[in-house]
Amino acid sequence: EKDLIDGDDHDDTQFLSHNNTDNKSDTDPDEEKLRWYRELPSKVYLEKTNVTSAVTLALQALTEKRPCDPIEFVARFLIQHNAELKQTSQTQHTSVANTK
Repeated sequence: EKDLIDGDDHDDTQFLSHNNTDNKSDTDPDEEKLRWYRELPSKVYLEKTNVTSAVTLALQALTEKRPCDPIEFVARFLIQHNAELKQTSQTQHTSVANTK
């Protein structure tokens, strides 16, 4: 697996158009998702799971605020950002379900 710095020569489209037709057994959806994540190139995995955007936001906030304990600041920011992202995702999912 290549470093993100070196780039990734994989064709990402084959991973982005994943479908479950190859295995129609009673597999756990979480296990299937985990298997799919493990197949993704590192860069695509980080983008799909919103890690890249969360860390970028954390670093932007860090450089603006310049706290005395930058590691703790980033850790707290990521925890807060993750909670907000989950809440936003849940709200959007509920809104879509209510419009059907």
